[in-house]
Amino acid sequence: MMQSSIVSEKSLSSEEVVHVNDYENEVVSFFSERYKTEEKRFQRWNDLLDRFKKAVMVFLEANDRANFRSVYEAHNELCVADAILHCQQPLFTSLDYEPKLQNCAKSIDYSAIAENGQHAFIDVKTIKPRYIDRWDQFEKSQQKGYFPENVEVCLSKAGFGGEIWHSYFAARGKMLEYTLELEQKIAECNLSANEAIFMMLFCGGGVYWHEWQLENFIYFYNTGNHRDDDPFSKMEAEYICNKGIVIAKTISFFAFMIRPLFNILPERLKWNVQSPPQPWK
Repeated sequence: MMQSSIVSEKSLSSEEVVHVNDYENEVVSFFSERYKTEEKRFQRWNDLLDRFKKAVMVFLEANDRANFRSVYEAHNELCVADAILHCQQPLFTSLDYEPKLQNCAKSIDYSAIAENGQHAFIDVKTIKPRYIDRWDQFEKSQQKGYFPENVEVCLSKAGFGGEIWHSYFAARGKMLEYTLELEQKIAECNLSANEAIFMMLFCGGGVYWHEWQLENFIYFYNTGNHRDDDPFSKMEAEYICNKGIVIAKTISFFAFMIRPLFNILPERLKWNVQSPPQPWK
C-alpha cells in the first residue's frame, strides 16, 4: 500500500506511479465486489467507480502530486455510497448517484429512498486545506481582537502554528460555503417540496481539522448563535453580517467522515453530528 508521501508539488517517481496504480486496482476491486452485491439497489455504481478511475488517470497524466486531491475526493464518495448501502437504520431500498433534478440543472451527490418511503438527499464535500503557512494572518487576527475574550488560541510559530491556523481557518470557511451552496440548491430546485431530508456530509483526513470544529459550526447553524468557546465566532459573525448572508436552516443533518489518506474504508463515520451543550450553561 502506498504511504502518505504525496505532500509536495513535484513530479512522481516511477516507484510512486507503480504504487498509485496498485492503489487504484485495490480500491476498484474492493468496491466493485461490494457494489455488485447491491446492484438492484444501486444501479449506477459503475459511474461512481469510473469517476474514481478517471481522477487517477488525470492525476498520473498531470504527474503532479498537488493534483491528488480529486482522487481523494472520489475515493471518499465511494466510501459514502458504501456506507449508505450498508446502513441498517434506516435501510435504503434505492440509491442513485448524481441524479437528475427535475426543477433545475444542478446536481446532488446522492438520492436515497428508505423502506418507509422517506426521501433523502446527501451532498458530500471533502475539506482538505492546503498546507500553507499563514502565521501573519493569525497574528493579525490576534491584533485586531478577532477572538472572544474568554478564548485563548495557543499556537507556536516554530510548531507549525501558521499551517495549523490556516487549516482550521480554511476548514471553517468551507463549512459555511458548502452549507450555503446546498441551501441554495434546495431552494432553486424546489427540493423541499418532496418533504425530503437533506444531509451535508463533510469528509476529512483527521489531521487538518477535527470534529469539534464542525460541532461549533453546527451549534451556530441550528441556534443562530455562536458557542461562547468558539474561536471563530466573532470572525464568522462579522463576515455573515458584512455579506448580508441569510441562513435558511433547510439542512436536516450534518455528518462527518474521517478517512486517512490511502485507507480503503473510513476510520470513522458519524451520521448525525450534534454540538454538545455548553458546560457552563
